[in-house]
Amino acid sequence: MLTDITEYPTGEGKLYMRAVKDAFSGCIVGYSIDARMQSRLAVAAPVPILT
Repeated sequence: MLTDITEYPTGEGKLYMRAVKDAFSGCIVGYSIDARMQSRLAVAAPVPILT
């Protein structure tokens, strides 16, 4: 598994999104979103993506 946190500017401030990618298939398998860059974003269980 690979993870990345990206900052997105919005009209109301910044939004942070963490994506979890399966290294074998190359598919995004989960994500988490937060308005603040804190440790909970990195350690929170990602929302699974249903395929």
